[in-house]
Amino acid sequence: MKKAINLEELIRQFCQAVGFSANGFASPVLDVKYQQHLETWLSNGNHADMNWMKKNVRERTDLTIRFPWVKSVLVVAENYFSDYPNRHDKAVIARYSRGEDYHRILEQKLQKLLTTLKTVDSSIIGKTYVDTSAVMEKAFAVSAGLGWQGKNATVIIENVGSFCFLGVLLLNREFPVGAETPNRCGSCEKCLKSCPGNAITEPGFIDTCKCNAYLTIENKGAFSSEEKSSLNGCLYGCDICQCACPWNHLWARQATETRYFNHSEMLDRSLSDWEKLTVAEFQDLFQNSPIRRVKFERFRRNIAALRSR
Repeated sequence: MKKAINLEELIRQFCQAVGFSANGFASPVLDVKYQQHLETWLSNGNHADMNWMKKNVRERTDLTIRFPWVKSVLVVAENYFSDYPNRHDKAVIARYSRGEDYHRILEQKLQKLLTTLKTVDSSIIGKTYVDTSAVMEKAFAVSAGLGWQGKNATVIIENVGSFCFLGVLLLNREFPVGAETPNRCGSCEKCLKSCPGNAITEPGFIDTCKCNAYLTIENKGAFSSEEKSSLNGCLYGCDICQCACPWNHLWARQATETRYFNHSEMLDRSLSDWEKLTVAEFQDLFQNSPIRRVKFERFRRNIAALRSR
């Protein structure tokens, strides 16, 4: 008689083989505290002009509303940290965007896992998400026991830190859910105090309008004088609060997936060098990079804002 394949064990082995830093299962229906947190954050206007976040709030914490077949949510984390030194502190690009587009890399790995599972059991249904929808990856990661959510709202994973990408795979199979990890931030407020725009208004709440990551990426308008002064050398994205975190000082290690930082050297340029960038060079340099989403005009706006402050 053919031995039945243990799907949970197969998933765990796959995650280890492809180099995921952590993995775990969560229920597709989050605890009500996550919905309450989201509703408070939205009611405070912390979402800036990203009004799409106000839509379908309940569906974001209960995935069975949109996908009735979902019984488990596999959450994976992949370390992207690189200790490549940035020599130009007046034109800093966040670590997560110093390599190839993480959406594609992580999506490919999760799709490969789903294909493997379907080969074993053709009745399996699954759907992958990597930071491209309204799925609350961080809340599901905490619910799955991957780590705890720090005061700067990032997920901190033991022996890894917070420099991680998160991805989810919805499955029509039920697996044992993880136990939530105790929050170990204690009385530390280094991330709050390090933020140049004071965007962390209270533990776990980010005023997006004041966050350099939002200002340099999502914000489509011009910078005010106050916003320019708070950029603190951030050309694209911001790592300041993560760099201040003691847990990252202890746990952050070079990622094994080199595609996440293989553009580090070519992106380590002075502000003067970035000012010479042409449209054609921008398109060539960022053709497989998350930076391409801001397009040339907004990237040039960021350069000009750093020069004029």
